[in-house]
Amino acid sequence: MAIKISDEQRMQLEGAGMLMLPVTGGAPKRRYWTPDGRVIMMTPQIVTRKFRDGSVDQVDANYDKGWLTSPPKSPLPYCSGCDNWHDTEKEVKACVAEKAKTAARWESYGKKQLKETDSQVEIEGMRAEMSELKDMVAKLLEEKHG
Repeated sequence: MAIKISDEQRMQLEGAGMLMLPVTGGAPKRRYWTPDGRVIMMTPQIVTRKFRDGSVDQVDANYDKGWLTSPPKSPLPYCSGCDNWHDTEKEVKACVAEKAKTAARWESYGKKQLKETDSQVEIEGMRAEMSELKDMVAKLLEEKHG
């Protein structure tokens, strides 16, 4: 039997993250909000955690992702550099710049490593051998059909 609630009560329960919304053909979903204000409908990821004091409790691991049970009062800017949220746009720009600098360093390191290996010499040698093999196969075919 379904319990009837008013629209206002529904909004309050949804805002508190306490309303489990059923989805046809699947597990019930819960509404979460990201710190930047986006809404995510997801099944609660209940895990058992053991704490230092020896107590054991079941918690929703979705909260570990930074998700909230209600819309944020002051949304945080989303950072595409680290796929997380920062307190200010200045921190977002600094994070993106740092990620770009790190990527450039790794790219430089990779190019240096590539130059230090003999892979280019090996590839040129393989090309020469492949060319010789093609010529040999062409000669064999000419002798067979010629």
